[in-house]
Amino acid sequence: MVFFSPDVLQYADLRNCTDRFAQAIVLLQMFTETFAVAMLSFAAAIPFGNLTAKKAGAYLASQAAEGAASLHVQMDAVYLVHFYLIGILLITVSVVASAWTILCLKPKDILTKMS
Repeated sequence: MVFFSPDVLQYADLRNCTDRFAQAIVLLQMFTETFAVAMLSFAAAIPFGNLTAKKAGAYLASQAAEGAASLHVQMDAVYLVHFYLIGILLITVSVVASAWTILCLKPKDILTKMS
């Protein structure tokens, strides 16, 4: 549905606003898709990370000397929160870096370059 014709947008100087809105929508979609995958990955990382840490700890304890054979491996909530915050920061930086060309170009120019 088109509310304004391109001529009206050009004269009213609203074209820049609609371009920025379209860019924001594209950036929001990229964030949403990436964060959805990240949340699934973070949820899977909890049990698998804990299992891997226990197996690695058992292996290291079996390789250690007799006196140092008791090794306790534990992942606490504070560590996981820091891990997730660093992951979210990395995701944000990567999405903004990959979307930089989208933010610098107009949507019409992007579609023209794609074809």
